[in-house]
Amino acid sequence: MFTSLGLGGTLIKMSLYNLPNATGGLDDILVQVVTEIPSFMVMTTLFIYMFVFIVGMGLQTKRTGLADAPLWSTLGFISASFLNLIFSLGTGIIDPVVLGITIAFTMFSALWLFLDRGRNEK
Repeated sequence: MFTSLGLGGTLIKMSLYNLPNATGGLDDILVQVVTEIPSFMVMTTLFIYMFVFIVGMGLQTKRTGLADAPLWSTLGFISASFLNLIFSLGTGIIDPVVLGITIAFTMFSALWLFLDRGRNEK
């Protein structure tokens, strides 16, 4: 927090941002944060996808020596889509365009997964 001396030498505390009102519940806090920072839900969605994708690929590479990128991409987008579907229940938390784009990426990733598999792979 920044501090400065006001009139008469009194200390004035200034915050960098407005604190959300926590009396209404978690959904009200999320709505206020999204109102202040419009890209918050987009970055949260991207974080969930990248976390599942990178950690899954890393652990699979460590365990088997190979990583299955289409599988982990599909799982990452499914995780992000479920999170966005849950957030779409509250009014104003997530933009419907972001929800639609996430679901479209999930479908394309699933298509990539199914086209990547050979006939003999299970």
